[in-house]
Amino acid sequence: MSYSLAETIKKDNINFDMIVTLTKWWLVPTYFVADILWIKTIETLNINSYNLDWKQAEIIDKTYFKKSFSNLNILIVDDLVDSWNSISYVLENYEISNYKLATIFYKEKSKIIPDYFCKKANDEWIVFPYES
Repeated sequence: MSYSLAETIKKDNINFDMIVTLTKWWLVPTYFVADILWIKTIETLNINSYNLDWKQAEIIDKTYFKKSFSNLNILIVDDLVDSWNSISYVLENYEISNYKLATIFYKEKSKIIPDYFCKKANDEWIVFPYES
């Protein structure tokens, strides 16, 4: 799916300075997106909005080095946009002014539609291969 997502993004012919990704789980697929789009820099924000029981919870940010991305053209890559809470948190707490959002899935209840996505999902729980 990361290949399909990257090919969709590639059609817009945008030169992104870097990818910002939100979870450690999404690093491997993010690498493939970066490779296909020829983006050489990936920054990871260690942000989690689910507890150990996989229930949505308060956002926890364990990113140790806070950075400003304000002068860069950013591609934010995540596996899923369901509530918009994590992305909203990033936009409010990090200096990101010029960005596009790419995700594999987005759920109908999300407050925003990502700029790029592979599949729209209803409210069912999505299990990714890296979660098992």
